[in-house]
Amino acid sequence: MKALPHLLIMIFLCIQGYGQNTDNLFSVNNENAIPFLKSSFRTAARTQIPVISSRVDSLILLANAEINSDSLENYLLELQGMGTRFMLAPNHRDVAVWLKNKFISLGCQNVELDSFQCVAYYPFGTSTPVSTWQYNVVATLTGTVNTETVNILGGHYDNFAFGGDPYTGVPGADDNATAVATCLEIARVFNKVGFRPASTVKFIGYAAEELGLFGSLFYAQRANILGEHINKVLNNDMIAYCPDTSFWKLKANRYPSSGPLCDLGVNIISAYTSLTPVVPDIPSFSTDSYAFLINGFHATTFDEFLEPNPYLHTLNDSVSHCNIPFFTEAVKVSCGMLVHAAETPEFVEFMLKNPGTGHSLVASWAPGSDQNIASYKIYVGKASGVYDRQFITTDTSFIVDDLMKDSTYYVAVSAINTNGEEGLTTEQSDAPALVTLDKGILIVRDSHGGFLNPADSTIDHFYTGLCEGFRNESFDATSSLKVTLSDLGPYQAVIWHSEVYNNNSTFLFSQGEIGKYLALGGKLLFTLQQPGKFMGATTSYPVIFHDASFPYLFPKIQETDLKPGAAFNGAIPVNGYPSLAVDSLKVPANYHGNLISIESLLPNSEGSVIYKYGTSYDTTSPQGSMKNMPVGIEYLGADFSAITLSFPLYYMKTEEAKEFVKYAMRERFNVFPIGIEESIAREDENLFILPNPVHSNCIISIRLKSETHVLLKIRNVLGQEVATLKNGILPEGTFRIPFDGSGLPGGIYVCELQTGSGKRVKLLMKGE
Repeated sequence: MKALPHLLIMIFLCIQGYGQNTDNLFSVNNENAIPFLKSSFRTAARTQIPVISSRVDSLILLANAEINSDSLENYLLELQGMGTRFMLAPNHRDVAVWLKNKFISLGCQNVELDSFQCVAYYPFGTSTPVSTWQYNVVATLTGTVNTETVNILGGHYDNFAFGGDPYTGVPGADDNATAVATCLEIARVFNKVGFRPASTVKFIGYAAEELGLFGSLFYAQRANILGEHINKVLNNDMIAYCPDTSFWKLKANRYPSSGPLCDLGVNIISAYTSLTPVVPDIPSFSTDSYAFLINGFHATTFDEFLEPNPYLHTLNDSVSHCNIPFFTEAVKVSCGMLVHAAETPEFVEFMLKNPGTGHSLVASWAPGSDQNIASYKIYVGKASGVYDRQFITTDTSFIVDDLMKDSTYYVAVSAINTNGEEGLTTEQSDAPALVTLDKGILIVRDSHGGFLNPADSTIDHFYTGLCEGFRNESFDATSSLKVTLSDLGPYQAVIWHSEVYNNNSTFLFSQGEIGKYLALGGKLLFTLQQPGKFMGATTSYPVIFHDASFPYLFPKIQETDLKPGAAFNGAIPVNGYPSLAVDSLKVPANYHGNLISIESLLPNSEGSVIYKYGTSYDTTSPQGSMKNMPVGIEYLGADFSAITLSFPLYYMKTEEAKEFVKYAMRERFNVFPIGIEESIAREDENLFILPNPVHSNCIISIRLKSETHVLLKIRNVLGQEVATLKNGILPEGTFRIPFDGSGLPGGIYVCELQTGSGKRVKLLMKGE
């Protein structure tokens, strides 16, 4: 276990290294439609717990019967007898070579030293860097069926002691020779009983844990970057100290992302050992499993209940203070876990989508690396881990239907292999929302006050006035923990505004829900003070957004920047937008009619600039340093539309701001004012499906106000194209387009009409 109380001093200490002739050199730098099986079944409410098949049970019992106390004690004595395994000691490579040879002697044919260079700071409290080569020891048993699916059992082999000289003498029996001995003994047993795992197994002795988790971080980071399919990671750290001879407890650490793996550990402890499982309220993060968790892998750690061992990191951490019978039982836990991991299906990493019907959710996943998956099981319930419905499918997606609108449901998915064995579940939750996109504009206020301290009611009145003539409603996000898809779904467009520098907004907790709204065809106008800070909680500039971040994916912002002292007096329009000038009455007098702290917005390749930074100052001055930099961008796609301004409209002249909203809504979002214009718009290019639900054939009717290019498609709820019904020029008029849906499985589809003036969508329900 790591000597220091937390991980902050070590996460970015590995550096690049070259030129060493080492084994496996690698350097670290840390700076279709939706068909589904109809044979579903329902059970009484139950908690999904890992089930062990009779075949896997027999394999666990066979292997555990061979776990030998004398063998384990001998490994501990050999490791203790090395004098020290300190990562900076001269013999640290010799320790790795010994461990490699030991695995080979126990029947492992594929063993390597996985080398990397890192920088540690020692002694503690100094700023003296020590550059060193370190060596993870990796013994691989290649899977007989699923060679690409990897399950890891490991623990660190280095040690450390306060007092004395760690360069020459540290026994390190409990911490952490016990983890190394566990790997060696299970490797020996697997060879003796002839166990050949279906999925690949790796035994890993991690180097350099005590001064910073270097070995496991190196391995996990590289595996993440290279896309290695690591299924489950099992870690041991101190599992032999238990002076109590009557009541033996072992901790199974439950991490938020790996709950089922911990649950399996609890089952294994209870069913196959004389130990009592304990799940601590706060799991251990100062051990090698943490490195895998932060890189997105499922992991758990086992450690002794009576930690801290009073001999931890002292010269007395010796075999004489280890409880060998207790230790032997703890090793059986890892053995059972590893057999189960290797013989049962991998985790199913799935997405849970909200199609906007108000009564359904869609689970979808990509096939994993396992080659022997026969089907998948879907669990549905109203509480985490407690499910009252189960379904079976052979597809890689499933529509969960007959749900209550706005009620939270928990959906879990597991895989079943050709032996009939079920893997562990992964779980997600969501609440079905009804998305109609037909109620006009929703105005969302996400801040309090602003320059010159205007009342919230004054700001609200301003934005309501901008939307005069349009159907509109207001929503105070500051009084809500999160804005949901159900809040947004009824509206054709959303105006989300903030008048202050705010990096603790409701928006930050609502990004996922906003993304769902946009993915279903929503339209959103952001008008914000410092959107980079607002969306990314950044405190420094420039900011470059990752291509998986919300700002990059939806507003299409690639980068934001801000120059100190720059003075903004208005937005210079591009591409037909109206001018916007600062209202000098709404800013402090000493600002001389300017706004400060206005960011620039650089769009990514899908976005377009619509406004540039206006200023009366020359570019050679600080005040004019941002002149003509982009401050407004738009994305008008077939999927959704978004406009982002890096300044609040509240500070612009009212009539100009009103003209902007009118232009953006009518010309960019196809949202029209109430009355004749809205009625005409609703008649023009309208979209009807008769009948709906569809059982076999239907007619899709469209009305066009003028000649335009028409693209009419049917998509499933995953966004995949099912059919293209029209792609070409049509004149003004009404057109009835037949659609034969008899070949489609029952479910929910989207009819999507794209014309020269925008996109319309309507849900198509396919019956059986």
